[in-house]
Amino acid sequence: MLDNFKFKKWHFVLIISVLAALMIVLVLLSTNTKTHDGDEYVTFIKYFAGVDNIKLFWIHSSIYPLLGSLLVKAYPSIKAVQMLGIAILFLTGALICGFTRSKKAVMLWAFSPVVWLLGGSIYPAMLGALLFFAAYILLKKYEGGRGRHMLLLAGLMLGLSNAVTETSWPYSLFFILIFFYGKQFKDVLQFAVPAIIGFAAKLIVDYFIFGYAHFSLLRFLGANFVVFIGGHTENIIYRLSPLNIVVVLFGISPLLFLAYKGYKKGLKAESIFIAVSLFFMLFIYTTGLPHHFFSIVPIAVVLLSKTLSGKQAAISALLSIPLIIYLSMPGISSAWTSSMQSDIAQMQNEFNYDAVIADRNLELPLAANIWSSRPYVIWLDEYLASKTGNKVLKTYELSEEPRFNNFKIARLSFSYIANTAEQYPENLPFLTKINGEAPPLEGYALSKCYKGICVYEKQPSARD
Repeated sequence: MLDNFKFKKWHFVLIISVLAALMIVLVLLSTNTKTHDGDEYVTFIKYFAGVDNIKLFWIHSSIYPLLGSLLVKAYPSIKAVQMLGIAILFLTGALICGFTRSKKAVMLWAFSPVVWLLGGSIYPAMLGALLFFAAYILLKKYEGGRGRHMLLLAGLMLGLSNAVTETSWPYSLFFILIFFYGKQFKDVLQFAVPAIIGFAAKLIVDYFIFGYAHFSLLRFLGANFVVFIGGHTENIIYRLSPLNIVVVLFGISPLLFLAYKGYKKGLKAESIFIAVSLFFMLFIYTTGLPHHFFSIVPIAVVLLSKTLSGKQAAISALLSIPLIIYLSMPGISSAWTSSMQSDIAQMQNEFNYDAVIADRNLELPLAANIWSSRPYVIWLDEYLASKTGNKVLKTYELSEEPRFNNFKIARLSFSYIANTAEQYPENLPFLTKINGEAPPLEGYALSKCYKGICVYEKQPSARD
């Protein structure tokens, strides 16, 4: 059916327009940011848009939140940043269509479950994937004889992709090793130099923001080193689960397993690249989180469009619909996020706090849902450090454990230090989740609970 269907421009416009319209509806209905780092990005975006209500926690590239802050300044709502994500997906779809001239490619992209899962999310994976795919297209144009400037631009695009999001890093390594296998050294060099220049955008932005070019780079590497040595920076570590296996294997397309056919159709590099990337997600970097492998999705769609028949592409679209619905529904409605927004409004209407102490793991979600500088959210560990004078929050150590009586043992350690010089008042309210524990502070009693948040207040002592 699709094989005999003549593809016209208005068909492409119709499909992408319907996709964009449906995603916009999902964004308008959604109440959360869909990714585990979403609140971190939201607070950073708001900070650069002029809403300063918490000390930032930051380990990622600053380029994406800076772009988001420009939108938030013009339209003070996180929906504006979510719309930016949809616009990027739209542009990626346009690139796929323009590069392949294939109705199957447009259909596979439009009905890819991970596209719908990440549509409207607050994360730079979509922008990174767009730049990554642009690098692939330009490299293919160079291989097709379009001139060496295409190779230079391809390197620049890949460098920018890595500057925007760290999720592109491993796949960029695979990309270079696989797609440049057998090429001349001068080709590798002429690709690598502009790639380094593109990546330098991350260092330049960090320098102007933080005064230190390697700020987010070192923090990101340090945080991942903590995980590598057996520690972790959060209470929840994402590991491969049955659901995540489904996302990795079927999230791009339920018929992704047929991509192996591309190896016999002159698409050896693409086939090997997708296979290695999936192996990496399943057996090495075992999170299965879709935004961690989104960089490979457009290339996978191109590969499938050249290996599947029209009938198979239609079957893939039909099989994708239940998975799209299942994966998209949690992003449409989050009772926890929705209740938090109403809880904050009620709390401020009743108490009008200037500042609050937030329980651990509540600080960023709380600040992300406050669209003013009041109440200011204080990290619990920051508050405790100001009271006790002990600014060492966490210390991680990696030491040898020799099996024999060694004279010296090597030990590597580093610590997180609270960046605080403030002396906070004694009577600040303490907020916790409704099912959370009582505050680890003396003299606090429950004042009121809302749908998702409980407020504790400092009680006067007997001598007062």
